[in-house]
Amino acid sequence: MGNLCAILAPKPAKRKPIKRLPNPSAQPNSSNRWTRVRSSRKEKLDDALIQEQALAAAILFQQHQQNGSLPFDRSASLRYPNSTSKKGSNALPRSSSSRARSLTDPLLQPHQLVNQDVKLDDLETNHFVLVHGGGFGAWCWYKTIALLEEGGFKVTAVDLTGSGIHSSDTNSVTSLSQYVKPLSDFLEKLPEGKKVILAGHDFGGACVSYAMELFPDKVAKAIFIAAAMLKNGQSTLEMFSQQASSDDLMRQAQVFLYANGNDRPPTAIDLDKSLLKDLLFNQSPAKDVTLASVSMRPIPFAPVLEKLSLSDLKYGSVRRFYIETSEDNAIPTTVQESMIKESPPEQVLRLKGADHSPFFSKPQALHKLLVEISKISTAPKFRPQEQEEAKTTLACDQSLNFQVQMLPSFEITCLVWDLLLEIGKENMGRGVSCGGGKSSLGYLFGGGETATANKTPKTTNSTPPPPQNASPAPAPSPAPASSPSGKQLPAGIHSKPTNNYLRVDGQNCGNFITDRPSTKVHAAPGGGSSLGYLFGAPTMTTVVQTSEEDPALAVVRFTSELAWADAGHEVAEPQVTRLCAEAQECVEMGRSFDLVSLMLTSAEVILSKVSEKDLECIFTVICNVVTKSESPDEALEMAKLISSKITQKPSDKPALRVKILFNLYNLLENPYSRFLVYLSALNLAINGKVAEHVIPSFKKVESFLKEWNIGISDQRQLFLAIANVLKEHKNLAKESFKFLTKYLATFSGEDAHTLSEAKEEAVRTIVEFVKAPDMFQCDLLNMPAVEQLEKDTKHALAYQLLKIFLTQRLDAYLEFQAANSDLLKSYGLGHEDCITKMRLISLMDLGSDESGQIPYGVIRDTLKINDDEVELWVVKAITAKLMDCKMDQMNQVVIVSRCTLRVFGEEQWLTLRTKLATWRGNIANVISTIRANRIADDGSQAVQGLVIR
Repeated sequence: MGNLCAILAPKPAKRKPIKRLPNPSAQPNSSNRWTRVRSSRKEKLDDALIQEQALAAAILFQQHQQNGSLPFDRSASLRYPNSTSKKGSNALPRSSSSRARSLTDPLLQPHQLVNQDVKLDDLETNHFVLVHGGGFGAWCWYKTIALLEEGGFKVTAVDLTGSGIHSSDTNSVTSLSQYVKPLSDFLEKLPEGKKVILAGHDFGGACVSYAMELFPDKVAKAIFIAAAMLKNGQSTLEMFSQQASSDDLMRQAQVFLYANGNDRPPTAIDLDKSLLKDLLFNQSPAKDVTLASVSMRPIPFAPVLEKLSLSDLKYGSVRRFYIETSEDNAIPTTVQESMIKESPPEQVLRLKGADHSPFFSKPQALHKLLVEISKISTAPKFRPQEQEEAKTTLACDQSLNFQVQMLPSFEITCLVWDLLLEIGKENMGRGVSCGGGKSSLGYLFGGGETATANKTPKTTNSTPPPPQNASPAPAPSPAPASSPSGKQLPAGIHSKPTNNYLRVDGQNCGNFITDRPSTKVHAAPGGGSSLGYLFGAPTMTTVVQTSEEDPALAVVRFTSELAWADAGHEVAEPQVTRLCAEAQECVEMGRSFDLVSLMLTSAEVILSKVSEKDLECIFTVICNVVTKSESPDEALEMAKLISSKITQKPSDKPALRVKILFNLYNLLENPYSRFLVYLSALNLAINGKVAEHVIPSFKKVESFLKEWNIGISDQRQLFLAIANVLKEHKNLAKESFKFLTKYLATFSGEDAHTLSEAKEEAVRTIVEFVKAPDMFQCDLLNMPAVEQLEKDTKHALAYQLLKIFLTQRLDAYLEFQAANSDLLKSYGLGHEDCITKMRLISLMDLGSDESGQIPYGVIRDTLKINDDEVELWVVKAITAKLMDCKMDQMNQVVIVSRCTLRVFGEEQWLTLRTKLATWRGNIANVISTIRANRIADDGSQAVQGLVIR
């Protein structure tokens, strides 16, 4: 471990004997001056030693007073347990070292100074899981494991598939999931409620990210140690290749292995042993470099290519920390800082003087950082509603507010949290919504106390309430007409005791119950909703009539009372009576459209006065009126009316509004009505910024189109709306482009006037194609909606740009960019990104040549790169799955076995037809030859038989 004082004190340097020339001008007192200098240095060293020993002695004395024993070891040598000590004793282990003690020996080892203030019981978890980097194994953590275990931590170091002592062949690993399987299996078997701290090094960072996405509830913290910290949709190779240069040590040390043959992509990457020290261990001890040189294995290539799919909901919920290594030659600090900038962690810590392997070069410092990160506590997090309630509560109690201001921030949070819990228990069901508790209109939906004007329950009978733990009845039964109702008036509503509504517990949309049981609104299983999966279960909201009273009348009465509540009883009662009479007349006369209009008017007034659960219940009953109409045209008009009202204020409770529209969709039977409601939901999702609620339904668009059977004009609206929803999500750019292409394809065979409607969207589609870094082929050139741009004075250059990317090479783009740089900026296109894409496209074009061979020199000249960058760009093309090839370094030739085509139009179809005809003719010739040879063989055998006879 080393000597603490020896670390702090300067080491004496070996001096070479030198010949001193006589100095005639030397002063007689010069020897005294040098004596004084040496004496002052010795005194400084002694003072430092005394201070260090005093500090250690003070710590030991403090712990001796607390524990009655010395908890620290005095040596880093191999130790044996004291056989004479009892179990649980704090006696020091016996050392195997025979070295004589020195006065300069520290009383405490460095790792003991780190561990001395760690209380393991106070930590969220004391279990570290160490994940090695590419080519390494669990063996590389041996120093870190020893230090952590000495501090009382539990440590698990895994060997990933094909690494360390794992028995699998590295070349057989074909996916990231296969490579990470040992880690995934460990986390999967971890008991519920148990969490670990994941620490990943190098490529192990990508493995840690993969595990965070799979098991976010089992990872307390994730620590990236000079590791690949990727963002969603990024691969490890992409991250490193962005920073690659001709003198990059990593690129020079890489040796590709082709276990499946030279004509197939690489299966693994090995590292040149002669460059290991400069690349990975430039600050590490020689013995550790030797250990690594005989222990490291190749890195599987497929996992390095795989792009990670990371979500904010899972991966983003885990706390991340990054440890930078300042002397890293494998992942330079520029690359580390780039990763940190693109995906900022909670904290960034730096290890000064550490190479790419800090577990060898700086084990003590790394250990200290790991312990410090484990000690970082987690304060309770509030939901926005809880935060507002906390502010309101504290504002109402000045004395409590004064006490809170005197506490640290963490204690404030805990105090507020406990306070909210108490308030929630006290106010639940009293018209107070606390922390996602029951509806603020508990009297409408039941479950808890009924809200009253003075917040004091009043009953008209002496019947005690049922116990809270009693099982609710499956359905309420009609009450005798003569029995007292025992009603309570809602807070702020002047009404008769008969106007009371309750909700049976356990229903997702509420139960309306008047004096006599009337209507239940609930989720009926097997509703057959084509969009039911959006809400977590194969159910749909439906309304079940259980008595004579129409549920619509109950809704009208409730909404009108609440709407007129502030006007006073004298004004409110006649208005409520009038509205209820109008609703009754509509029901009796069968005027469903007028009834829906009346209900929507009242419901619109109270939108801000009731909870979301109340609104969902109210609008479910309103939507249910549509199903009672016998006229399809009237049902369509009602669906349009409800949709227009719901979409009027998209920023107010947008998620609830989308849900109401999907409830309406489920209740409708007419296919075209369903289409219009779905289209309204899409537009609401765009304007309300709740696209995540509708995106899952896009997977079933094709089946919806078959069901709706809509025309071309409606299809255009649908495809464009879906593309607009997806436009805001950068990770769904391909899906957005797909629906834009479908939109443009609907303009085939249209006149010039109709085609002009698609000009702006055609330009948008071109820009999305050029901007996308992973799209290299499309069929836009042959679409009439895009072809019209070629002769359009405003958008001709956009068409020319598309033509360059689909039919020409890098030199054509550079010429276009030089003349139209401002246009590219106006489209939001980055010049460097376009060059990168055009180089890959140009390489694709070279690979499509009939010869199947591309000289290195041709690649260099076409892509305008240096000689030493040729193979890098070929690997990039292989990574993007644009071609399959092998690199003949001896002959400086790339041999292509497969290449993707940028366009596949009529010319390509004719070429394919010619090839198929040629293959067919060749096969026919082979078959004819085989038959002729068989006949000849049969004839010769017959002749031989006759001769024998």
